[in-house]
Amino acid sequence: APEVTLGGDIAGGATGQPCWIEGTVTDTAGNPVPEARIEVWQNDEDGFYDVQYSDGRVSGRAHLFSDAHGRYRFWGMTPVPYPIP
Repeated sequence: APEVTLGGDIAGGATGQPCWIEGTVTDTAGNPVPEARIEVWQNDEDGFYDVQYSDGRVSGRAHLFSDAHGRYRFWGMTPVPYPIP
């Protein structure tokens, strides 16, 4: 999955309603985890993931790293139900 910067957009051309996602990565004691790698994979508005596209494009999938305070933020897509083939 491609890397996006904090505040970036993981849609990569996938269709769907934009959604702002943010949070904090913490350890079991509640301490922030800086530079944690976060993998994100979302389906499009039709419920399909990029691996289901016939053209091989990568969209709705990315990774990013939390900041020095464990925080992360990015643009994604509002979740929708998806079919199970």
